[in-house]
Amino acid sequence: MVGRSKSSQLSPRTDLKLFGGRIPPELAKAIRILSVTKEISVQDLMIEALSDVLIKHGEKLPKKR
Repeated sequence: MVGRSKSSQLSPRTDLKLFGGRIPPELAKAIRILSVTKEISVQDLMIEALSDVLIKHGEKLPKKR
């Protein structure tokens, strides 16, 4: 489509939900650098971090469908 970025043309990920928040620019930069260094997507790093928070607070991780 004309005027759309390449990423908006990708098929939707119906198995995932959009979840976000505002974070300090320094933290965002550190996460992007880690993502490149470790060759892990920012999305996967965020999933790992949120899973760790649930475990830290004694919650069970939801089962994958």
